Amino acid sequence: MPDALGRLRRFNRLLTRRIGLVADRYLGSPLTFAQARLLYEVALLAPLGTHHLRRLIAVDPAAMSRGLAALEGRRLVRRRVDPGNGRNRIVEVMASGRKLLATLDLRADDRVATMIAGLAVRDRRRLVGAVDEARRLLVGAVLRIERRADRDPDVHAAQAAYLAEIARRFGRPLDPWNQGPLTPARSLLVVDGGRPVGCGALRDLAPGMGEIKRMWLHPDARGLGLGTRLLAALESAGRHAGHREIRLDTNECLHEAIALYEAAGYRRVARYNDNPDATRFYAKSLRGGRRVRAAS
Repeated sequence: MPDALGRLRRFNRLLTRRIGLVADRYLGSPLTFAQARLLYEVALLAPLGTHHLRRLIAVDPAAMSRGLAALEGRRLVRRRVDPGNGRNRIVEVMASGRKLLATLDLRADDRVATMIAGLAVRDRRRLVGAVDEARRLLVGAVLRIERRADRDPDVHAAQAAYLAEIARRFGRPLDPWNQGPLTPARSLLVVDGGRPVGCGALRDLAPGMGEIKRMWLHPDARGLGLGTRLLAALESAGRHAGHREIRLDTNECLHEAIALYEAAGYRRVARYNDNPDATRFYAKSLRGGRRVRAAS
């Protein structure tokens, strides 16, 4: 084991040097690597309250405050008072911040391209496959799906990130119908170490019928099969609750979600609620292989 640890540490040193993490400023930008990383994380999740960002990024309040102040001083992000709670601040990434991130993405791509330029095509494929496998192993070693209370702050943070992402993808605010707490519900949280990276909720819709709501994974946690695991865990919670059928709604622009549901055996049904943001409705029987009658 000590030899394995030493080999992993040597690889870490090689990688951090090759991708430019040991320099005072990251990839020729005015930011340190820590500041650039914070800007990247905020851009993935914003607009979002600082109290939620602290949990989703897993950083202590003092470090978060210093980092945001540095980014705000460079006019890369801005903080405004949360209209729903004057004690909180909503963080948004400014156009200049997104422009800098785009520049850093291009520079990072160029650095990696240079790093692997000497490899044959076959060896490049082997390297990418090895990196994917390492990512799956490292995440799988620490990730777990937990049942949490509805009022758990990590659940609230993950659900807030879900609502923010959907609004960004819609290009407009969500209808009030989709905002506010989901209670009562059975809340599941995907946890990577101490950091929430996903969520999903199951609530009672009718006797013997449950509904899945606010299923979300952090963008960096996607592509690992976690969506399938989370969906299966929600269905298991439904069986335990005595549900014979599970329903859910979604929007036609959420192509990844639709593919996930249909691959898991969900079939389209007629509209069953008044959700103004939903355009597709699905159901799945939890009783063996029996299918729900599809919408005409």
